[in-house]
Amino acid sequence: SAVHAQQLRDNIQKTLIEAHAAFQNADYQEAERLFLEVVEKNKESGNIAYSAEAKRGLAEIAIFRADYPRAVQLVDQAIFLRKEFDQDA
Repeated sequence: SAVHAQQLRDNIQKTLIEAHAAFQNADYQEAERLFLEVVEKNKESGNIAYSAEAKRGLAEIAIFRADYPRAVQLVDQAIFLRKEFDQDA
């Protein structure tokens, strides 16, 4: 239903805010958990912009961990999703 879809979007937005807050507080494990939760929840809602934002956040965490191949992979995924979103908008 439309109400369920809105509740899901609201929940995903809240989780993104929490993920960014954890990242800003250098709690990278929690930030990663929350960004991954957004990616998973977003499979139901299908909002490409949320997935792109979560992938970008995961890429930043990978950079802090010096996992550069993973960071590049995640950035590529985020860019692909963003381009897809921009075409749909």
